[in-house]
Amino acid sequence: MKKITFLISAFLLTSFYSQAQKEKQSLCARNFDEIYQKTEDNYAGWGEKITKRNKKKFDALTAETIKKVAKIEQAEACYHVVNDWLAFFEDGHLFINIQ
Repeated sequence: MKKITFLISAFLLTSFYSQAQKEKQSLCARNFDEIYQKTEDNYAGWGEKITKRNKKKFDALTAETIKKVAKIEQAEACYHVVNDWLAFFEDGHLFINIQ
């Protein structure tokens, strides 16, 4: 019984810690995470644009973008950084707009 209580407690603490980490992320970083995931999941050209030849370049660009968006608080600056990342795909159909 003590083991089960400990495991449940550990799980709950981990969940709360994960949520707290997510809330500390800048809005731009959260937006980039969502854009990255939606692009990976839904962009039909993902497999054609991300190849073995350019995977390292893409991963480096993504890592650099993640570092940049972590520090950004202004929407316009975020737009430009994320748009630079999207430019990697060289597809006029893949873009973001700001309101």
